[in-house]
Amino acid sequence: MGAESNNAGTPSLVVGRVTPTTRLLPIGLALRNRGNSLARKVFGRSRYYHAAYHSIEREKLGRRIEVMLGGERGIVEMLEDKAPRTCEHVWQHLPVESFCTHAKFAGSELIVMAPYYLDTDENTQESVMGDVAYYPGRQTLCMWYGPAAALGKAPTFGRIVEGIDALARAGARILREGSLPAVVRRLDGEAKSSVMLPQEPEPEQAQVRSYIAYLKRFLNYEWDREPEDMVRARQHQRPAMGNIPCLLYANFDLFWAGENLEVCRGLAKDGAIPLQHVNKMAGRLLLRTAGRLRLLSKWSFTDTPAVIEDVANFLCDEGVSNERDFVKLIEQTILAIGRMANWTDRAIPWSDLDSSLTLRR
Repeated sequence: MGAESNNAGTPSLVVGRVTPTTRLLPIGLALRNRGNSLARKVFGRSRYYHAAYHSIEREKLGRRIEVMLGGERGIVEMLEDKAPRTCEHVWQHLPVESFCTHAKFAGSELIVMAPYYLDTDENTQESVMGDVAYYPGRQTLCMWYGPAAALGKAPTFGRIVEGIDALARAGARILREGSLPAVVRRLDGEAKSSVMLPQEPEPEQAQVRSYIAYLKRFLNYEWDREPEDMVRARQHQRPAMGNIPCLLYANFDLFWAGENLEVCRGLAKDGAIPLQHVNKMAGRLLLRTAGRLRLLSKWSFTDTPAVIEDVANFLCDEGVSNERDFVKLIEQTILAIGRMANWTDRAIPWSDLDSSLTLRR
């Protein structure tokens, strides 16, 4: 379902099956000329208001993105008036070819990891059906095709204006199958923006530049092909419960490594703790993660802990000499670890576990 403007300037609707949202569209049209305040009183911040009113109230046409998930297609309009920097950053890094997974406890949310780190808080709000956001903590593009769980706020840069039913079908398939191939690309060609992103300077410290290049190579290697660690994990069975418990441990270790590094990144930016101490903290935490993963190396995980140990030893022994370089190195480390966590998440049959098992008393 979406709304487009015809030549006369009157919205013409593209309507799929009849839902509570589509039944409210005529009301949204009627209220359009009576001011925003009345529409907000009627719809509030509900999913009906978001889908019915905002899909029609298109005061500024934004650039559009096409999302293809295993053959299902959705169109996203960017909210360039509300999140200009986020929109431009996302736009400049398209296309993204990856795979899509499903949220575990955040509602009807589709997740596609982005191969870049963006620090943004533009247009941060509680997500509702139809929202598209970038989640800095996980470097992911998040799309809500249905009800969202109120677990927090996310920087919202777009809304689904067409194909939300198709994305819902993709969500149902992912819950059954684990993931779907994902392509996120520009729909409006080389449309321009008035926003100019600042050029990122190279790190000052030569060793930091070397480690960032090393981490980028690792990220590129593991981005579009299943890493060797995962290939070996699939082939190995460890008594007494096979390989699923080991993958669960690996997934949690990698997830919390990313969370711990986010804390270290924040401490360095705040300047509340001397940088040499933050270096040591990040290095020790990474060594702990690598050690946990090394327990799994007897059956599969060898490449990932080796990369983590290399970065950790540098942080503990020599360290980064300035805050900006430290932040850049940590961000690239988060991306490399996050992608491996993404692969383990994709392999775990979450829905099957949830539907076939119950917690013991």
